[in-house]
Amino acid sequence: MDFDDVLAEAEQEPATDVTVQVCVKPSVAKKMAVLLARLDTAIAEDARDSAIPEQRLAAPDPAPVTRRQDAVQAEIDDLQDEVDKSLITLRFTRLDGEKWADLTSANPMRLGVALDRHYGYNFDAVSVAAAQMSGVRVDEDGDHELTDEQWERLLKLLSGYDRKLIRDAVWTLNEYGPQQLVDALVKGSGAA
Repeated sequence: MDFDDVLAEAEQEPATDVTVQVCVKPSVAKKMAVLLARLDTAIAEDARDSAIPEQRLAAPDPAPVTRRQDAVQAEIDDLQDEVDKSLITLRFTRLDGEKWADLTSANPMRLGVALDRHYGYNFDAVSVAAAQMSGVRVDEDGDHELTDEQWERLLKLLSGYDRKLIRDAVWTLNEYGPQQLVDALVKGSGAA
């Protein structure tokens, strides 16, 4: 196979991407956590109550009982619209190597930051810039590019955990993932 054929095949490969979900309204997440805990309790109580047999032989048929879990589940269902507004789905696509290299060169490592010293660039700045270059918001209507202002507002709202999810996803797509692929090919070819 000649080199142009190899390149043509590689150009047909689908884009590598990853999707993450982040929370922009922690109050809704807290409400859901409380409801889920109440649901667990209600399920246990309903199971306990249904295991107790009626003691009287001539007892009338019991009236239909509304299970506790049904009431809690209804509250969870009512909260679903708020949950949908609170969870934002973002999809990131791997940048081409030149763009990634430009970002790492434009963002030198910070002194005294071990992570930066290890990689040779400002890990956080590169990850945020790459996220903004390659990320889209995903919903039932499709993919939506965010404006610079929307990115700025979103990043301010996110917790450290959510920002770490984005940072790790972008870094894995552009640095760690490709490194692992090369390592696997080298190992598999016997060139190791």
